[in-house]
Amino acid sequence: MAYQLNKTEETAPGNRDAWTSPDWRNYQTTSGDGGFLDSFNELKRQMDFVAGQYRNQLENMKERKARLDKEVKDSIVTTGIIALIPAAYNLILLLLSSLGSLSGLFSIFYIFMNILNFAVFLVCEFFMLPGAIRTMSNRLWQKKILNSGPEKMTYRQKNHIISFDDERRFLEDRIDRYNVMCKEIEEKELDKGSGMFNILYVGETNELLPEQKDILDKMRKLTVQQDYQVTVAETRRDAGPEWLIIGFSIFIGLLCFLAVLATR
Repeated sequence: MAYQLNKTEETAPGNRDAWTSPDWRNYQTTSGDGGFLDSFNELKRQMDFVAGQYRNQLENMKERKARLDKEVKDSIVTTGIIALIPAAYNLILLLLSSLGSLSGLFSIFYIFMNILNFAVFLVCEFFMLPGAIRTMSNRLWQKKILNSGPEKMTYRQKNHIISFDDERRFLEDRIDRYNVMCKEIEEKELDKGSGMFNILYVGETNELLPEQKDILDKMRKLTVQQDYQVTVAETRRDAGPEWLIIGFSIFIGLLCFLAVLATR
């Protein structure tokens, strides 16, 4: 026979049956036994659900870290390819110009590709490369901050950034609280009708013991799931010194372009 609370609200995603109260110590009971055991079972189910969610989130951290590393690697490779496309294109032109004397087919390819040379240089170096370098810079900065530890704590707090280390410590703390509560439940046999708090009263009563209220209060706090995960968008920043790389790549591409013109 369960007691009824004054208000209901959702305490965990996917479960709308959990009971809460604005004042957790004001209970209404539906039977003379105080309804402790039925109330305990409902809150215990909520605790198990939330703890399971935290454990899954902790396991998924490895996958998210690996995904971030892959994004950083891909951005570096992409930037390198874009930066070297004009140089590779001009090397092909030099090769075709050397082979043009052997076959007219090579000369045709050379003329066609030479017409597109400036367009390739313009698209790669002036349009694609700046964006690629900015993306690479953001990815490297994200990896540095999100993988940082206590040494960057002040910076992260100031900029409202949650790192993998912050998330790990938060999840481990919540799981430890759950384990401590489960140990107390086991020691005091709170989940059994013959448990410590279920045999204190003989006869009918409409009140819960203060100790029972304290137990249910602690359990209720463990049924509230907090969304605490690594942030990503907040770590983005504009490119700075990396614009030197852009200038250098443009300079190299321009030299290659002039080299082709000199061979005409």
